[in-house]
Amino acid sequence: MEDKMIEILKKQVELLDNIQTVAELSDWKEKTRIFICRIYKEDSTQYKQFSRISAFPPIYTPGTQPDILGAVREARNLLNGFVEDIETFGLPNSQSTTKDKTRTIVPSINIENNPVFTQSQTQYQTQSQNIEDIIRDEIPPSKMREIEEILKTEEPEKTKLEKVGDILQKVGIGVTSSVLARIITSSIGIF
Repeated sequence: MEDKMIEILKKQVELLDNIQTVAELSDWKEKTRIFICRIYKEDSTQYKQFSRISAFPPIYTPGTQPDILGAVREARNLLNGFVEDIETFGLPNSQSTTKDKTRTIVPSINIENNPVFTQSQTQYQTQSQNIEDIIRDEIPPSKMREIEEILKTEEPEKTKLEKVGDILQKVGIGVTSSVLARIITSSIGIF
């Protein structure tokens, strides 16, 4: 199984040579994400590193140009690192635990003659998500490409906002609410 995964990753690295556009990078990334997800858990450092690959900086303006070569270089280095990791240590055990600390909530209720309700909570967090990761995780890739294309145009900001709003309405209130909820909870340190 290890040999097969290494072979697949090496093939995905070779495919990087053909990437010329942001759309091609997005398509490659979506196909490769399937393999990465089979190797590493979605909450793993490796999966998160892969998810952050982008031709655009976390915050960009309409004049920002995509750095496709930089994204391809980052993807190549990361996948080659995954290959070395698997060759050296083998495939990660699906039952293994990650070194990231996770949030733990332990409710405790004490009922006596005079009920007193108490709750204790312990929280450890070593992970952080940036807004771009959250948005890319929730919004379908095809819709993200549409949004990116709108942001690259020379139209007035108000027109761009209206068009992006239309796309978000098409995606649905559930997805849009989920994105906003994750951004809010991430920004105040809950997740």
